Amino acid sequence: MKNRSQWFLPALLLMECIFLGTTFGTFSVSFLLFVVLSGVALKRANEIQESTADQVQPSKLFSRNLAWGLLLLMASVIVSLWRFQTHYSDTFNPVAFFVDAFAHVCFVLSLLFYVKRPLFGHPVLLGLGLLVVMLSAASGAASQSLTSQVTVAILACMAFLFASRYILHAWYQDQRSLRLQRSGSRFLPRQSSAINSSATSQKTQATNDQLKIGWLVSAVVLSIFLMATSLVANVTSSVLPELQRVVHDQLKSSFDTVTQDISAANSHYVRGSRLGSLRRHMIVDPTEIAFRAHSDTNPGYLRGSAFDAYSDGRWDEVSDLSRGRVSDTESFDRKVIDPTGKATTKGYRSNLSNLKRFDFFEKDDARIATVQIENDPLKGHVFFSPLSTRWVEARARRIYLSNHGVIEHGINARFPYIVGVGSQPVTESLAPARRAVLTHVDESIADTVRAVAQEVCGDQLTNTACAIAIRNYFNAEYEYSLQGVPVPGRDDPLAYFLRTKHPANCELFASATVLLLRSVDVPARYVTGYIADERSAEEECWVARNRDAHAWVEAYDDVTETWFAVESTPGRTYLTLTPDGNQSASLADSLNQLESDASDGTSIVGRFIGWLLSNRATDPLTLLIQVGQWPVLMLGIFLLWRRLRHGGDDRFSPDDVKSHRMLASVDRKLRKFSLARSPSETLHQFASRLERQAIQKDDSSDHAGDLLPAYADWYRKFAEARYQGQLPEAFSPN
Repeated sequence: MKNRSQWFLPALLLMECIFLGTTFGTFSVSFLLFVVLSGVALKRANEIQESTADQVQPSKLFSRNLAWGLLLLMASVIVSLWRFQTHYSDTFNPVAFFVDAFAHVCFVLSLLFYVKRPLFGHPVLLGLGLLVVMLSAASGAASQSLTSQVTVAILACMAFLFASRYILHAWYQDQRSLRLQRSGSRFLPRQSSAINSSATSQKTQATNDQLKIGWLVSAVVLSIFLMATSLVANVTSSVLPELQRVVHDQLKSSFDTVTQDISAANSHYVRGSRLGSLRRHMIVDPTEIAFRAHSDTNPGYLRGSAFDAYSDGRWDEVSDLSRGRVSDTESFDRKVIDPTGKATTKGYRSNLSNLKRFDFFEKDDARIATVQIENDPLKGHVFFSPLSTRWVEARARRIYLSNHGVIEHGINARFPYIVGVGSQPVTESLAPARRAVLTHVDESIADTVRAVAQEVCGDQLTNTACAIAIRNYFNAEYEYSLQGVPVPGRDDPLAYFLRTKHPANCELFASATVLLLRSVDVPARYVTGYIADERSAEEECWVARNRDAHAWVEAYDDVTETWFAVESTPGRTYLTLTPDGNQSASLADSLNQLESDASDGTSIVGRFIGWLLSNRATDPLTLLIQVGQWPVLMLGIFLLWRRLRHGGDDRFSPDDVKSHRMLASVDRKLRKFSLARSPSETLHQFASRLERQAIQKDDSSDHAGDLLPAYADWYRKFAEARYQGQLPEAFSPN
């Protein structure tokens, strides 16, 4: 290319290619398309610059536009079929397919429009590029850290602004030239070919100089934006986490209620705060895969949410509600976990790079089992871990835990995370305020629950004995069913369930168990998550599907000061991962303590290659934000200063500047008398009009009637002087 600025479009499209390919795992194909079509565009650009062909005739223009539209349509269909083949399976997700296919269609169309207009692009490229970035970001291209999110947002805005300046300016000039060609050149003065060529050369040189200075100014502005981005990112990293937590608390308690009647609600991870939402999630699309897990043995029950306050068919967390009901608010605060170092655990089937280690408790000599979990980013930010989790290795800046030890947010869901599991939960003492909440039963159903609890638990002396008695009661007296049972009037679902003993699913069994335990002063909480007990031979991993969503109970043992799981749903047996590879098959087993030493294998083979392959498109941008701020700013200012000092203002000669100011001054004087020169009117034509106006002595020109002939004569002399390259004389009424 003769004009170096024309490399701007390929650079933008290459960045789109990297962003798109690393997001959807199609970098090789996307890059191949970019190379091929960009090569065609560059070749066409050279041909256009060297060509002197006339405009296309209107009859041929219609046929070309029709062929172009058919080409775009065929390309969109082919790309959509390609992405559909990738997504088609028994667990087809239409939302994921639409986002994936639409992003790739936009990228391919951008390449085709670049081929069509290779010199300065087409305005459609702006919208298509923005769609590619937005869809890729929505699919997890940007890290969930606040720094990377702010980086992507600001850099996307800057790229859009620079591309708009580049593309739209060229588009405007092109359209203006076409209009001038159509209107003809009858208003332009005749000039010799030598003078015309000289003027064209001067105009081209001036335009190139303007472009050079424009890019230098853009570089300085870019560096200032980078510094502003870094400042904003640092501020948001300290301010927004708390705001994010508040918004997260407000939204998650009502999310199930909003989506409970929407058939597509299975596309997200269900929390199960509203009774019935878990059942709907299980039956809408039961075979859809929720997440995958890699471990040597069955991962079993993986918790995703925990609740401690029940009222009117709904579970909540005290930290989500008004804290006016409790005096010790510190007992319900979230726990922020900062990284303690780099990850040391080898991932399954790949070496996971850039993971950090987050210890939930102080390190001890307990044996550890590990499970690697792969979430679906499109399903939301719910993270899964066993009850006895000791640490997590994940892509995160910090991790936020609820007061129940559940991972709330902070992990980048686009990447796998590894959970370290101990043989037994760590001991924990309950503060009086927490114990009061975890043993509270709503007054509206307290009598019904208390009557059943006294009948079932009888003279049981320990918390574990009460839990076993309640489990045996439900297994002997009740039946499991996914068929919903309508509750009459304003009756509470749990009270109606305990009175009628109708068939129910895990939600009612677990909720009733929690309230029964609380009625006999046993602290308990309601837990939801998934059971990952299906082994996929094709993928060589454990999978959890929508039908594996489940609810169970965690109760507190005052003797050991630890939490233990209670499975009261008929036909279900609690299983969890343990360091020796066995699963706890009963409540008694879950209370046994296993003490032995273990060591985690560490491997650095392939770590560097894994780091290269796992980097997101936003990683180098974030590095640029952090490292390249001051060098870019200083370099841009130096080059701009040098350019302006050595010839930045010599694009026009002094005579040109003086002549322009002289002409503008006379034009302003005549505009006061409603005599304005039209942009398409030559100086000689305007002089003739002034003479005719002087003869007619129109009302609008009475004040300048005597001077109009002098003005007309000056305009003619001005045009002749400029034609000869001389400096015209200033206007003098004398």
